[in-house]
Amino acid sequence: MPSYRQEFVRAIAESGEDVLFLVGDRQFGDGVVTDVDSPIVRKTGRNIYLMGRKLVWQPGCLMLGFLARNLVIELNPRNLTSWLLLISRLLTFRQASAWGHAHSRRGSKPEFNRPRRFMQGLCSELITYTETEAAELKTCFPDKPVIPARNSLYSSAQLSAYDIRDVARCTDLIMIGRLVADKKPLLGLAAFEQALPHLPDQTSLHVVGAGPQEDDVRAYLGAAELTDRVRLHGWVSDLAVLAPIFQRCRALLSPGYVGLNVTQALGFGLPVIYPRDDPHAPEIEALNPTNSIVFDTDDVDQCSRAIVAVYQGDWPFDSRRMADEIRSQYSTERMIQPFVALARRS
Repeated sequence: MPSYRQEFVRAIAESGEDVLFLVGDRQFGDGVVTDVDSPIVRKTGRNIYLMGRKLVWQPGCLMLGFLARNLVIELNPRNLTSWLLLISRLLTFRQASAWGHAHSRRGSKPEFNRPRRFMQGLCSELITYTETEAAELKTCFPDKPVIPARNSLYSSAQLSAYDIRDVARCTDLIMIGRLVADKKPLLGLAAFEQALPHLPDQTSLHVVGAGPQEDDVRAYLGAAELTDRVRLHGWVSDLAVLAPIFQRCRALLSPGYVGLNVTQALGFGLPVIYPRDDPHAPEIEALNPTNSIVFDTDDVDQCSRAIVAVYQGDWPFDSRRMADEIRSQYSTERMIQPFVALARRS
């Protein structure tokens, strides 16, 4: 469970309900370290990866999960622990819910989701990351409760502490997220470099994040002599540190797939520049022509032109409305509701 879940966990803890998270040492898939700190989070030890990290076993969960009054498993068909808990409870006439992505990262086509659909069919209730996903799953399982828990990073109180500035007067850009190949940070740097002659002299690009491509990013900046125009902040999860960066930026540049960076940026009134056909996370549902600019996937020229477009002509975005919509729809108070309701169920 990565650090960006801290506020979500805090909100559940403050609800006073009897909830316990059992988490492994690293997030399955991208290797993000579990670093959420809370009395209701119990670290179960090192995950065991099998078949070249295609499968995972999380030790230390079976007895507690089997005996729990209500259980929510990770909705991931590559998690063997989820399968065993789900099947063992079904065999003893006990229900289990699941929380996770509605579809495979490869898409929603049936051929990509057969194991996932089978797992979903065995669950008593499904919790998704977005309302779009919930509606899509409802067509697959019309008689099953499918409840959205919109993927949120901050509470309403946290975001309301920061005013929405006049974004049209800001000069900088921000890229935020893991520095991994799927996020395409090098493409973003190439597009920014190409756009620079058409941008204000004081424009800087803020790169917030860390990951395996960090050395490649530094090497690119050195070779392109961009170190004075691109600021590397490393990983920042503290909103008090992150907010001032957002408040000096004009737009979010997402050269690869979008995810939680979308709701972060829109929450501060920033439009989003993103690629058309990447395998985006469910948060893509928040984007539309009134709050974003799209470019063809992997096209540096188009990405560069999209960057330039947010600096030219009249400002077409209603930043206040964009921020208000996201702040009302994506909050940890709303996100915890399905889990609190389940905890209260006898």
